[in-house]
Amino acid sequence: MAARLREDLARADAEREALARERWVELVEDAYREHAEREREAAEERERREAKEQQRLRDAEERRRIQEQIARENPELLAYSQTA
Repeated sequence: MAARLREDLARADAEREALARERWVELVEDAYREHAEREREAAEERERREAKEQQRLRDAEERRRIQEQIARENPELLAYSQTA
């Protein structure tokens, strides 16, 4: 009877250890997935900010080019311009 009880306890311990290992692996995999998702989101946000900044620079260059063209074509307007 004692031997049977020891076997049952040993089997129960082994099952608990196996379950604990499975849960640990799941926890680690979840952590890696969450980290990868955060990294992906951060990269997308960086790309959006960079694209927005590039557009802002293109817009500023286009405004400058147009202002220069207007100044060349209509020098009399320079007196009224806030950008000259």
